[in-house]
Amino acid sequence: MRYANGDGAGASRPMTLLVGGAPQGQLAFPTTGAGNDGWVNWQDATIELELMAGNNTIRLENVGNAGPNIDSLSVSREGTQEPPVVEPGERFAVKINFEPDALPLRKAISPIPA
Repeated sequence: MRYANGDGAGASRPMTLLVGGAPQGQLAFPTTGAGNDGWVNWQDATIELELMAGNNTIRLENVGNAGPNIDSLSVSREGTQEPPVVEPGERFAVKINFEPDALPLRKAISPIPA
């Protein structure tokens, strides 16, 4: 899991991980920095689970009053390398220019005589 924890007191924000409603363990999610800097400093936390074939519902529950910010969850097979995380870059913008209704219609162009 990719997370950020900018807890001002430097405390961990543990969470219980459940699969199909059954607890599978806890993750501590230690602080990633104090204040605003900690909330934008993403770190990875890992836990090993055994999942059944088919669909599995994975849930995180706060142990205390608050948990960290969770950015993503990645699931991989044992011995399989996870793909690198790609941060979003600059995004292109599409702007469509519509003419207001109040503008007169342009004169139609007549076909060229043969």
